[in-house]
Amino acid sequence: MTMAERKRSANWLYTEKMLLLDIICEHCNIIENKKTDGVTMKQKNAEWMRISEEFNSQTSSMHRTAENLKAQWDSLKKNAKKVASAARQSLLKTGGRPANPKDDDPLHIKIMGLISLMNFTLM
Repeated sequence: MTMAERKRSANWLYTEKMLLLDIICEHCNIIENKKTDGVTMKQKNAEWMRISEEFNSQTSSMHRTAENLKAQWDSLKKNAKKVASAARQSLLKTGGRPANPKDDDPLHIKIMGLISLMNFTLM
């Protein structure tokens, strides 16, 4: 696929990211399931389609496909983990004293809370 063939969608607004996160909170037990068998993957794909329908019914800015939403969710998780890791590393560098000013983005806090909750329930 060349660059000319690639279709670029509009940038994500902060409100869209928060809406996506709110919707995912309701569906996380299915989409964050670690199983990859055929039945589970069908359930995950069907759940992403439901998330897409719910997301698009609540926003008027841009139509997002299930693939777009899944890619954005993966990106949000990766970014939140990176921020949390940098905060932990900064704390270790200071010897336990207060670290550099941290990013208190509600989006990152909510994502890390959701990820922690899912990891706790899987144990």
